[in-house]
Amino acid sequence: MGFFKNNKPDIPRREERQDVTMQEAPILQEHLEKQHEMIEWQPSFFDKKKKNKDDACDFFHVNIYDIFRHEPEFVEKCTDNNDRMLEKYILKLANPELSAFDQIHILKYENGNYDLHFTGHARDVNDEIIEFINYCTDVLGIDFMHKGNFSENDIRDLKLGAFSRVWPTQIRIENVYYTLSLTLYDIPTQKQ
Repeated sequence: MGFFKNNKPDIPRREERQDVTMQEAPILQEHLEKQHEMIEWQPSFFDKKKKNKDDACDFFHVNIYDIFRHEPEFVEKCTDNNDRMLEKYILKLANPELSAFDQIHILKYENGNYDLHFTGHARDVNDEIIEFINYCTDVLGIDFMHKGNFSENDIRDLKLGAFSRVWPTQIRIENVYYTLSLTLYDIPTQKQ
């Protein structure tokens, strides 16, 4: 959609216009002002919207520190690559998290901690995801690839299916195969 809604001014092309007489100039000026008022300004993709978020959980509708309160569906018990026992669950969401993710895949470890892997059908980031990325950068610093706040370069990476932010053992946001996902690692059952 771009910066403006699809209201395009109805201004004749230069080759269709006749010379403007001095009497017509005020009418043309008024016409241009009306057309300008019809175009509703949209905020830039890069406007910073600072909200008071004190914790990562403030970005989510579900309680990420007590995910089992939301009664996820048990999938299976298995072992990971390090032969640790874990339980897999899935939580389907009526209201997508960060306006993009409608499922949470949960891996619960023997110590009670768990990973949350958010998936959905979104291909691009939105303002909520950008705000979350910028929050993570503010709290955790740049990621392991030396990337920080969301930037114009990330738009190119999104189009190539190569966008990511990774803070090892904590958070991963990526659009591998053009589908966004978000993983929060090693969340304690109760916030400490």
